[in-house]
Amino acid sequence: MTDYKTFESFLRRYFDSGRSCAQAHDNWNEKMKAKEKEEEEPKKKKKNKKKKNKKNKKNKNKKKKKVEKEEGIGFDPHAVPVQNIIRIFEKFAKQEFAQIRNRVRSGNKRVNIENDILRILYLRRISYKCRTLADQFQIANKNLEFTIGFNEINIKLRTKSLDYCSRTLGDQFVCEVQDGILMTKSYQTVAVSDLCYLIKRRADKLICLEFKVASDDTVGFDPDLSIYWKIRRFFDHFFKNPEEKIEVGALRFTFVSRPSDLEDFQIHSVLQYIKPKVLWQFNLQVWQTVRDGYSSTYKIPDTVTKTEQWQLATVLYVDKNIINQWKQYRRFSGVSVDRSLEMQDYMEITNAFVDHPPMRTLSIYMPPEVPTAFQFFDVEHPRLQVKQNRPRGLMPAPVGQARQAVPAGAELPDSSESGFSQGGSEPESVESDEPVMREEDDYDSEEENILCRATIETADENYIEVTCRDSNFIVFKILHQ
Repeated sequence: MTDYKTFESFLRRYFDSGRSCAQAHDNWNEKMKAKEKEEEEPKKKKKNKKKKNKKNKKNKNKKKKKVEKEEGIGFDPHAVPVQNIIRIFEKFAKQEFAQIRNRVRSGNKRVNIENDILRILYLRRISYKCRTLADQFQIANKNLEFTIGFNEINIKLRTKSLDYCSRTLGDQFVCEVQDGILMTKSYQTVAVSDLCYLIKRRADKLICLEFKVASDDTVGFDPDLSIYWKIRRFFDHFFKNPEEKIEVGALRFTFVSRPSDLEDFQIHSVLQYIKPKVLWQFNLQVWQTVRDGYSSTYKIPDTVTKTEQWQLATVLYVDKNIINQWKQYRRFSGVSVDRSLEMQDYMEITNAFVDHPPMRTLSIYMPPEVPTAFQFFDVEHPRLQVKQNRPRGLMPAPVGQARQAVPAGAELPDSSESGFSQGGSEPESVESDEPVMREEDDYDSEEENILCRATIETADENYIEVTCRDSNFIVFKILHQ
């Protein structure tokens, strides 16, 4: 007969490895069945040891009563309800929550150790009581990355990440979480629930929230975009009210471009729950694949550009696969495009700004490659008047030596709150190869550094001053008569 202490030690191993109560329950029952089989003996041997067995049984019954009195539960190793296992897991969880509380600063419930954050995510899944205990903490993590794969999701904090992978165990559907197994109906539900907890219990405003799709080599199959329906459902529950909307400075989003009812729904399932004004930067990319049915380019829909979040943001990064709609960029102070612009692009910019002039001083950044920003001033357009062009024979700056893009008047968040300094450095926890947008400081006093200058006459008879000091960005400034 197995005693209670052995049973509790068995559960402790499952608890420490991050497995679920249901998984521990099933495996314990399997262990007991195997033990029963091993202990089967011929009837003859049982009769010979009848007296001895009676004596042992009497001793074990005494121990059993003692355990029942101490633990408050009836223990039969061959009939253990899953509710009893949950109660024991709750006891372990309370002890671990107390240990986490001891590790945080006195009088402060901000958890900033990533291993503790991942452990809290596991503990809160045990039961409602554990979820209540988990809600007493604040998660000190300012960057979240949510990656969608095929039957897999990854949530990354600063340096640690958590994988959610669907698979079957026998005839049951399970969810693999961390290095253990969590019984659930859907790995997507668990992942989105954890994401909502990390956002809702954040200690500070998020610097960056990213939704991306794993690379085509990693995914292997079509990415499951139905996850956005679950994101929409959960976000609608937690972040629908204006005072509950997500406070985040930068949104990075990867579009999957294929004709479907989910194409425009992807970013909408997230964007509508982000607080306007707080969101100051968009970073948009297109997922690349050679599979049939997918497009390598994407056009940002009007349903996005008409949102309050888009219209109040100040900085925009788009990769080379986003189809540029220049009139939709007029509200930004800085736009970075991840490709060199050509004469056709400059003509489109001029045409767009004639009818839809920038609403503030706008800097357009492009990679320091040939062709360069100087070529804008070679455009032949009836509304464009070049007042100063580069000297003949002026060569573009070598790649890597051009100045960084600086959108004039960019409204960057305070460095003490966001982690972005006014000098333009990004937070240490966000890795990026993108150009850094920073506030203009002394450009107005650097008249002697202007190499090219022109004006664009707008349809409402105002003028836009266009200047260029470097080979990789152009500044557009509206001049009111």
